Amino acid sequence: MLKHILKSRKLFFAQLIILAGLTLLLKTLYYTENVKQAVPSNLNRVELQTVQIKRQPIDNRKKILADYLAKYNSPLQPYAGDFVDAADANGIDWRLVAAISGVESTFGKHTPGSLVGQSISYNGWGWGVYGTKALYFDSWTHGINTVSAGLGKNYVAKGRVTPDQIGKIYAASPTWSIKVNYFLKDMDKFAATYPTSQLEVSYLSIANVGENLDDSNHLSDNNYKIAETSAVIAQLKSGSDQLITYAAK
Repeated sequence: MLKHILKSRKLFFAQLIILAGLTLLLKTLYYTENVKQAVPSNLNRVELQTVQIKRQPIDNRKKILADYLAKYNSPLQPYAGDFVDAADANGIDWRLVAAISGVESTFGKHTPGSLVGQSISYNGWGWGVYGTKALYFDSWTHGINTVSAGLGKNYVAKGRVTPDQIGKIYAASPTWSIKVNYFLKDMDKFAATYPTSQLEVSYLSIANVGENLDDSNHLSDNNYKIAETSAVIAQLKSGSDQLITYAAK
């Protein structure tokens, strides 16, 4: 009788082990099938997209100057681009000619030959003005270009760069350079509120890799995530520039 009971228990435990084994096998097959459905057949040829993120400088000088002149309701405001272009062409500070106009004519509001607020001389810089004689320009652009070229050739090219150096020849007033410096510094403060750079994103290349990818670390609902492995690079370059390679969907 005892032998019969022991034999029955052994058979029972054997059946339990077989049942557990079958259950584990079924789970494994189910898991494998689901993984096969989730993993694309070409996983070993995953495409990696390289994106370059660079911080590019912004040339806001024309906008800054236009906005600054607008504060003074200046007739020169629409010509902010001419100031910057003429300054670059003649190797002078882009703020200088506008600052001089602030001293000599309140930014073009008071010029020789003005008629009811309308300039007929377009000379807001005291350029070629001696007593009652004054040089007349054809337009504000003509005046900006002429004064910029004259400052570049006759002053800056000869080492007279600062308002103090320029003022000794340009103006009779000993306070002229102080006033010009005031507007230069004021423009700097105004410009400090504008961004100097922006992020630029560009797509560089696509490369096929696979053997170096750890499937389990990258697979998530058919989306491949950035991973910190040797195959997926996040390389910091100089400054804020970055090269980021990520697996495409």
